[in-house]
Amino acid sequence: MQTYRLLTDEVKSLEQTKSNIEKEKEKTEQLLKKEKQEEVSEKEARLMLGFKKEGEEVVMILPPKNSSNISEVSISTSSDFLPENLLIRFFLKFLKFGII
Repeated sequence: MQTYRLLTDEVKSLEQTKSNIEKEKEKTEQLLKKEKQEEVSEKEARLMLGFKKEGEEVVMILPPKNSSNISEVSISTSSDFLPENLLIRFFLKFLKFGII
């Protein structure tokens, strides 16, 4: 009888441990998912809006304005890619195509 009680207590303890581990696993998965979403959002902001981290320099290589001379490539740096400049160009592009 005492052995049965000990085994029953052990089973309850193990089930509680299992439950705690499953809760911790779920929390960890949620944290990872949130972190990945933040990472994706940051990447999109960096690409679409020209955001940069401290110490970074934004450089974009633009296609040539004159399509007859492919060897001409223009390079623009930070001031062209300030968020307000990019947003203006973004909306102008949509206006040009009649989307807005």
